[in-house]
Amino acid sequence: NAPTTAAADAFLAAITAPGGEPAFIHCAGGNRAATMWLIKRIVVDRWDVDRATAEAAALGQTSPTLRQFAINYAQTHKR
Repeated sequence: NAPTTAAADAFLAAITAPGGEPAFIHCAGGNRAATMWLIKRIVVDRWDVDRATAEAAALGQTSPTLRQFAINYAQTHKR
């Protein structure tokens, strides 16, 4: 329930590295994987928050704490 900015930084570095896509992102419940994808959608793909959170919810993101972390992270790390 408490991801770190370092984990999000590492995820973005991996997913944006040349040859990093397609990628298979998985976690047991879907929350963590969808949260990282939410960050990627906002920071890298420049999706708006509503669109990105709707997709994340469809992917299994249900934790309000993780969702808020992702939004906060994305807003302070826009590229």
